[in-house]
Amino acid sequence: MKSTELPSSFSLDQLAGDLAIQEEVDFRRQWPNPVLLVHSIPPIDTEDIIINTEITDLKDHERSAVRPDHRQVIPLAKSGNNQYTARITVGRARNNDIVIRASKISKLHAMFVPDEAGHYSLMDMGSMNGTEVNGRRLQPKESVLLKSGDHLVFWRCAFEYLEPDDFIAMLRRHAQK
Repeated sequence: MKSTELPSSFSLDQLAGDLAIQEEVDFRRQWPNPVLLVHSIPPIDTEDIIINTEITDLKDHERSAVRPDHRQVIPLAKSGNNQYTARITVGRARNNDIVIRASKISKLHAMFVPDEAGHYSLMDMGSMNGTEVNGRRLQPKESVLLKSGDHLVFWRCAFEYLEPDDFIAMLRRHAQK
């Protein structure tokens, strides 16, 4: 997918509007994977969360920050920047797929690991400040199978994990507001 097909910042308003004007089949082609809905991000000095995936294909100077004052969506997608071909990594280092540039986030904090059926597990990679799923802190190298609606926390950055069907249903509800 080319970077011009999707904007570099993914707000709920924008995505709900895209879904309303597109055929659902076309929208699902653009958004085939689960997503992370940003719930809260603590103040992070001058740093930010960088969406760095193959979908956006952004260069360093063009990366978009996810701002905590806007409900935004991060796609679970590869950036091609790390050694793990199938796994989606989260961390402070710029070679992660989802980069959270905060000192409390480990360089390689956690990773999403898909199975053959397309379901994802979340694994903490031995982070100092923790990875939580639904309020339970994961042990280092512990992996938990995710389901839609799970609440994920990397340090104090909180997200909701949504499978594609639930993501589309949420966008439809959002559009009706």
